[in-house]
Amino acid sequence: MADMMVRQIHSLLIPLAQDFLLLPNAAVAEVVHSTASIEQIETSKLWFIGLLPWRKLSVPLISYDAALGGQQYPPQGRGKQKYAIIKAVGNDPEFKFFALITAGIPQLTKIDKATISPMPDRVEDNPFISKFVFVKDLPAMIPDLEYAERSIKELLIMEVSP
Repeated sequence: MADMMVRQIHSLLIPLAQDFLLLPNAAVAEVVHSTASIEQIETSKLWFIGLLPWRKLSVPLISYDAALGGQQYPPQGRGKQKYAIIKAVGNDPEFKFFALITAGIPQLTKIDKATISPMPDRVEDNPFISKFVFVKDLPAMIPDLEYAERSIKELLIMEVSP
């Protein structure tokens, strides 16, 4: 009987400028559309945009497009933006969330063995990405959230803290 059960994972395909990130729903706290002013922070990392005000918190905001070697998306100063608020995977009580800027509205999808497959011709050499996959024939990337979180925390300690 256990063999008859199909395990599905409710997930989100988060659009970037050129690609999609695949995340389980449980990793995403909220998707927000906002015109809030982002606190710009000068750093050596192009992927770090600044701090996004969200629910009385200042949440670190990153661009996965820039982390993957592209340009920040969207260009700064373009009115209302979409953000995915990601639940931190570590156990740091002072770092509970970070945000990703998106290129559109994330798509809900259900993932099971029949709908996901590895992308055999792509090998990841960027630490922000864990795996390349196909989701129902759509290419997507599974981000390494632990690496992203660790990188943000290191950046905030090394370059932003007084």
